[in-house]
Amino acid sequence: MAKTEFFKVTDSVYCLRPRQTLSSNVYFLEHQNKLVLIDTGVCSLYPELKNAVGSRLVEKVLVTHGHFDHVEAAGFFEKAFLHKDDLNNLSELNSFMPSFQTPKVLPLDLKKIQFGPFSIQPIHVPGHTPGSTVYFEENSRVLFSGDSLFAGGVHGRTDLPLGNQTEYTKSVEKILALNYSLLCPGHGELER
Repeated sequence: MAKTEFFKVTDSVYCLRPRQTLSSNVYFLEHQNKLVLIDTGVCSLYPELKNAVGSRLVEKVLVTHGHFDHVEAAGFFEKAFLHKDDLNNLSELNSFMPSFQTPKVLPLDLKKIQFGPFSIQPIHVPGHTPGSTVYFEENSRVLFSGDSLFAGGVHGRTDLPLGNQTEYTKSVEKILALNYSLLCPGHGELER
């Protein structure tokens, strides 16, 4: 059985979801044989990620936060971006994973990202980690929420290193105020 499943979310958005391994969902936004990825998952799933990318060019990778299961494979890409508050704390954020190797990532600019028909607004939502970021695709109202919000209204954790419940509570209010029509979380099922 394959370690992942790859499926279409909308006309130009796809998801690579792990079946058994502790890794994040990876989202593919496609335009004219080019991609923007949201999260990368763990290195052990990189061969399946590479296969799903195929011959398409990865323009950039947007990482939702600095936990290993979202950022570890980012080092395989030239242009991977992470909020500075997590970029500066990658070792401490992953101190519970002694085998974690810090990938090369660049600081994220919180300006709107235009990619073909996509208009992606990064929104800083600290709490799960200091630099947690959701990506709101404004045209189709798809929210890529990382570990800040899951299907069924399930909230992310704040008990891992540098988590902050007070900040997280404020961030959830900010997320819920967005008028999204599809929630694409970091793990598990999507929600319309």
